[in-house]
Amino acid sequence: MSRRYRLRHRAVLYAIITCVGILLCAEWLAGIAVGDAPATRFFAAQDKNLFRADPELFWTLRPRAVLADEGIRVNGAGFRGPPIEAAEASRARIVCLGDSVTFGFKVRQHESYPARLQAALVDRFAVQVINAGVPGYTSLQGLRRFERDIVPLRPQFVIASFGSNDTLNATRRDSEQRVLSPWMFRLRRLLDRSKLVRWLASTRQEEPQTTRCTPSEFTENLRAMARLAEENGCRIFFFHPLHASREDLRAVGITLPPELAQIDVAGAFVATGPDARSMFQSDDNHPTARGNALMARTIAAFLRESGALDRFAR
Repeated sequence: MSRRYRLRHRAVLYAIITCVGILLCAEWLAGIAVGDAPATRFFAAQDKNLFRADPELFWTLRPRAVLADEGIRVNGAGFRGPPIEAAEASRARIVCLGDSVTFGFKVRQHESYPARLQAALVDRFAVQVINAGVPGYTSLQGLRRFERDIVPLRPQFVIASFGSNDTLNATRRDSEQRVLSPWMFRLRRLLDRSKLVRWLASTRQEEPQTTRCTPSEFTENLRAMARLAEENGCRIFFFHPLHASREDLRAVGITLPPELAQIDVAGAFVATGPDARSMFQSDDNHPTARGNALMARTIAAFLRESGALDRFAR
């Protein structure tokens, strides 16, 4: 080996070592700057014990996640609650699709409205209620989850509620977020582990200029859910998102398409009189355990009185 070749080889090696050293120092300094800040801008993916990133839905519940202090258990299929039992023709499968209100924000597992709905119906009807709520979801995420995760469950009924997260400020709409291929998603997740990459992303954050879903997108997403339900032989019912600060207890800026089948959950709260606002948590958006119980009673009464469950009577 010639002396010139050895010198060139040594120079390349030194250059590689220098670059690696610079990158390690930059990663260390970036770690000081960003700390444990998540790579994603979506708040719900911050808790890695409960959520995992998803190329289509942005995040989903982490299968088999357990947060014992908060009374949260996620089954192997990624739904809050016990394992999903095998479907039976004689038993109605009801899927509750929604955001943190459906999931049961800051209430125990048995206090969430889907769990209480099961308890309210099971004495008279053969039913299985599945909690498909995920905190932070918009109507677009709900539509995508319906198509990908709910249709294969072949439910007879879907109870859906979205809208509050659609109106949140964002730098770009949910519909503009890229849906990544599997290999690009894996590369993105690998890069997201780098504090340097996260620091670089934080230096170019834009100011919010839109909402996560526009009113027209919200309307079309709900109509698409209704079409999807009809195509797959199930009935879907919607209820308006709630907010305790308003007289009618309906979240502002959200209008459900009038042709869709709706359950007047907000009206049930209003009917309780002055006590209604005490059934909401301090954020005025999420019902307490008592509020979840009222939601379940209202939805159960609607399903009973509509005759939807008659063929599943015990």
